[in-house]
Amino acid sequence: MRVLFVCTGNLCRSPMAEASLRHELEERACDGVQVESAGTWAATGEPATDEAILICEAKGIDLSSHRSRALEAEDIDAADVVVGMTSVHIQEIASLVPEARSKTMLLKEMAETEMPPLWPEASPEERLQGLLMGSRPRWRRKLDVADPIGRPLRIYERCFSELQSPVRILADILCPDEVPP
Repeated sequence: MRVLFVCTGNLCRSPMAEASLRHELEERACDGVQVESAGTWAATGEPATDEAILICEAKGIDLSSHRSRALEAEDIDAADVVVGMTSVHIQEIASLVPEARSKTMLLKEMAETEMPPLWPEASPEERLQGLLMGSRPRWRRKLDVADPIGRPLRIYERCFSELQSPVRILADILCPDEVPP
């Protein structure tokens, strides 16, 4: 399974989401999930912002080795789910790969998406399809994750906090805590 998080510069939001999901999956000893991030307007090879690194470090997550990269159509094609931070990112993803709409969603939509009932033994792939095919909330500005770049550390903290619930939902889908016998 491949998860791709997308923001603008690939310097704070998508790297924090990527690192958070990786951390959550490591805590669960979950293998077989590749987690990546990219930016729609990213320069290649830039480190995450100092603030993003500090926030993650305070949570026991190492973001220091992150280097930004530009979003490519191949990244989208290779992903099982593409997660945008804002509706603009979703539009930019669709402009690169129009057929990717069925596997693309906003990060904060996850908490409000009504999934079809899944049986306990559903595979991670079936669970992910349930999320992607679920009834999504009507778009509103609150579903966008605001860009903290250039803002005070407390704004980064708020951004990181907003990422956590959807990241846990995605981790529950990809690697549930309790696996049926």
